[in-house]
Amino acid sequence: MSKQVRNWSEEECALFSDLLVQFGKDFRAISEYLQNRSYNQVRSRYYNLAAKVERTRQQKHVVQIDQTIDFEFCDFYPFE
Repeated sequence: MSKQVRNWSEEECALFSDLLVQFGKDFRAISEYLQNRSYNQVRSRYYNLAAKVERTRQQKHVVQIDQTIDFEFCDFYPFE
């Protein structure tokens, strides 16, 4: 049976988070609880969110490095 493709609702997102805690990466079990979502949709949602979290971490790391560089730049060229 083909499941319809659509955006995830807030309820689905909240339930998805709860089910991840309960089942981990058992996407088949999670998709059974999310009756309108297939195994592939659940798996894709997990990996898309994981990639988004990683991008955010990398962006924060870049900002921290830039702040450190700016701070060191001020140390090299103190204001008189």
